[in-house]
Amino acid sequence: MRDGSPELPVLLSAGEDQECRRGLALVHELTGGRWGTTLEPWGKSVHADLPVS
Repeated sequence: MRDGSPELPVLLSAGEDQECRRGLALVHELTGGRWGTTLEPWGKSVHADLPVS
């Protein structure tokens, strides 16, 4: 994923009753923490490595 914002993503904790702030936590769980960010001159790219079974 790419966007024009230079702000890095932040892994936040969501309460059981919250319906937001779960996206990056889901990516983190699904990839076993194998994701990262690359700063670009125009913003950033976020990448994730999914396990293959």
